Amino acid sequence: MKSLRTLLLPLLLLALGACAGRAVLEDPAPIAVPTHVSLEQVRQVVRTALDDRGWTRQDAGSQAFVASYSRRSLSARISVTYTASEVDIRYLDSEGLKYKQSGGERYIHSKYNKWIDNLVHDINTRLSRAAH
Repeated sequence: MKSLRTLLLPLLLLALGACAGRAVLEDPAPIAVPTHVSLEQVRQVVRTALDDRGWTRQDAGSQAFVASYSRRSLSARISVTYTASEVDIRYLDSEGLKYKQSGGERYIHSKYNKWIDNLVHDINTRLSRAAH
């Protein structure tokens, strides 16, 4: 019995270590744009939020950006599309963030979700200000 415990304990610790820092990756819900905010204001809000959070952005069409964010050996790439009624953020790819798809779920380092949460917060705050 003791030898079985000795064998299983390291396996359990290894499995727990593999999951450390990993979280479910869920793209955020579309961000609603308040009424009386123009499409140009939405574009400016998204650009400013990306820039202020350190994302490098490129135009990807008339109402879209592809943005990259890097810290140390971690990086992520997202698409940000916008209309006069909503802003939509979607994961594209990453490096060093341990992205994995398993059982119909997507997993990634928890730092990615924090980066996206910060970006969503900034866009919401700026859209609210633009509406007033």
